[in-house]
Amino acid sequence: MSDSKPIGPQSWAPWIRLALFCLPVILLIFVPVYLVDPYAVFGSKSIVTQERLENYRTRINSVLYKVRTYTQDPSADIIVGDSQVAQLPEDVLDKASGLRLSNMAYYGASITEMTRTFWLAAASTHLHSVYFGIDFHLYTVTPLENAHDRVTPSLRLLADRSQYFLDHDVLEATWAAARDQFVGIQTDYSPHMSRDAFWQQELLSVGTRAFIDPHTVEELRRVADYCHDHGIMVVFIVPPEHDDVRKRIDQLGLRGVYDEFGEQLRSLGTVWDCDTPNEITTDRAQFNDPFHLTAAAAARIAEDMWSDGSKYCSRTRQT
Repeated sequence: MSDSKPIGPQSWAPWIRLALFCLPVILLIFVPVYLVDPYAVFGSKSIVTQERLENYRTRINSVLYKVRTYTQDPSADIIVGDSQVAQLPEDVLDKASGLRLSNMAYYGASITEMTRTFWLAAASTHLHSVYFGIDFHLYTVTPLENAHDRVTPSLRLLADRSQYFLDHDVLEATWAAARDQFVGIQTDYSPHMSRDAFWQQELLSVGTRAFIDPHTVEELRRVADYCHDHGIMVVFIVPPEHDDVRKRIDQLGLRGVYDEFGEQLRSLGTVWDCDTPNEITTDRAQFNDPFHLTAAAAARIAEDMWSDGSKYCSRTRQT
């Protein structure tokens, strides 16, 4: 005779309790993340409009979405940088350059993120050209700031989608987009101060102790050497900033460091310097803040970069 006991209601009790315990987590986290899917990982149609998704995923973590998009459809020509380059409209860049140019610039990017994006692209396809948008502030941040890396975690998350449901940025984008879509409450990312006050605050971010980190130079030199060895065109773009930034640099006695920044870029590859006095960079109306152009001005700069006889950018070949 068998000694096995019949399965009764009490045998199911622990599993029922566990299911009831997990149910709120499933309903409040897993279901919303799957249905909203702010970074389009699952490929199904989101219950939130693309315009809203784009607004929140770009603000919260532009790296994850761009890395996912690029790895699915890599292009041979890329442009990397921070928010100054991210705002350049991709359709204008494509038309002006005659390339299918992937804008892989991220809001709040570090040079480490830029170089890791390059290595990701180099491993994904045979690159033809790469454009690095680097300004003086980004080039002279502290080693700790430059070590900031969202590319590597994004690749890990895409390789293991179970992490997607518990990722802080994914959850924030999910709830912000859903709340906007279904409740009509928008998350306001604009500065809560006057334009002039924000302008002055941004100018103060130009540090008084700017220095060039040798590790930053070495990271970029490795990329430049790889490009030269593999026939990849590499161009360094210095994005346009308002004339107030250049005046601030002079006031702080950083002109020598600024000149060294330019010299080092020219030693690495061709440089398109768009940070020069002209009708755009001396006009406040062309900027949202001292570092970021308006949408219309960004489109003008993007179109001008590849034009013969560029009006706003000086071009220098590698020295």
